[in-house]
Amino acid sequence: MQIRRRVSPTPCRGCTHSCRSATFWGGGNSGSAPLGVRTRAIELCTIYLMSMPLSRDHHVVPQFYLRGFADDQRRVRQMSRAERAGLQVAVKRATVEADFYNIRDGEDAFHDDWELLLGRIESNAAPVFHNVVHGTWPLADNEREKLVDWIAAQYLRTPAFRFVLDHSLEEWRVEIEQGGIDAMRAVVKNQELSDDQVLQLWEQSNEPHPRGAYQPTYVQLVWFIGMLPQVAKALYERAWTLVRFPEPALLTADNAVVSVDDREEIHPLAPGAKVVQIALDRQNLLQMIISDRHDDTDLTGTPEMAHMANALVVHNADRFVFEHPGDGLAEWLWDIPE
Repeated sequence: MQIRRRVSPTPCRGCTHSCRSATFWGGGNSGSAPLGVRTRAIELCTIYLMSMPLSRDHHVVPQFYLRGFADDQRRVRQMSRAERAGLQVAVKRATVEADFYNIRDGEDAFHDDWELLLGRIESNAAPVFHNVVHGTWPLADNEREKLVDWIAAQYLRTPAFRFVLDHSLEEWRVEIEQGGIDAMRAVVKNQELSDDQVLQLWEQSNEPHPRGAYQPTYVQLVWFIGMLPQVAKALYERAWTLVRFPEPALLTADNAVVSVDDREEIHPLAPGAKVVQIALDRQNLLQMIISDRHDDTDLTGTPEMAHMANALVVHNADRFVFEHPGDGLAEWLWDIPE
C-alpha cells in the first residue's frame, strides 16, 4: 500500500510562506468564506506538509477538548458502556481509531487531507474554548464562527454518525437497486444534472460494497463537506446560553454533541432538535436553543441541571464516557435506563 498526500501547486491566499494547496475534489484556491471552513479545498503550508508524516492514529474526540476533563497528568477516566467498567487513560490514547479519516484512492494510496482539515478546525476553535472557560461571554462574531464550526464538525465526524449514515445509505441503495436508473432520476429530479451525471451517480451507487460494512471513508467525507456549512449555520443562528457551574460538575463522551428533543421523529443525532448542547469543560455547558430571541445569555448552573446534562451525555454516548479521574460523576451511569 502506498502512503502519500495529494498536493497541487496552487498557492495559499494571504500566506507568507511558499505554500501549496492539498485539495479534496473542488480544487483551486478557496479564499475566505462565511462561518470559517466553507469549501472543498484545504490550504496547507508546504513546510507542514513536507515535515510531517501521514497521520495514522486519529482522535475522534480531539485531545484539546478532552484536556478540559483531565487531571494535571492529562489523564481522564474512561468508562466503557459495553464492559461497564472504567480505567484511567492518557488523553493522547483516548478515542484513537487507526486511519479513521484517511482516504484510500483508486491506486490504493492513503491521503489524510480530512484529518488535516479537522486539525485546522480544532486549531481555530481551541483559543475560543480557552477564552470561554476563562470568562469571555458573549463571544465576538468571529469567535462564535470558529466555535460553531468545531461543534458542527464534531457532530459530523464521529463513528456514531458514520454508522447512522451507513444505515441510511444502505436503505437508499436498496431502493435505487430495486427501482433502477429511473429511481435515481426521481431522487435527483430537483437537481440540474445531465443524463451523463445521473448515469455516473447510478454507477457509483452500484459499486461493490459489502452489506453491513462501513461505506468507504470518502462517502462520509462527502457528506461532511456538504453538511458542515448547513449544520454550522443552523446552530449559529440559535440563541446560545452558557451555563456556568461554580464547581466541577460535568462529564463528556465520544458523542460530545447532544441533541435534546421530546419529539419521537427526531433522531438522537439530529441537529434539528430543540436544544443542542455540549459540555465545554467540567464547569461550562453550552446550550444552543431554537428560540424567538437572538441574544446570548449566561446563568449559574445547579446540581440538578448538571445531573440532567450528564444523564443526557451518558444516554447519548456511543462507546465511552469521560470524566476527571477525581470527580466520580459517572458512578451512577449504569443505572440510567436506555
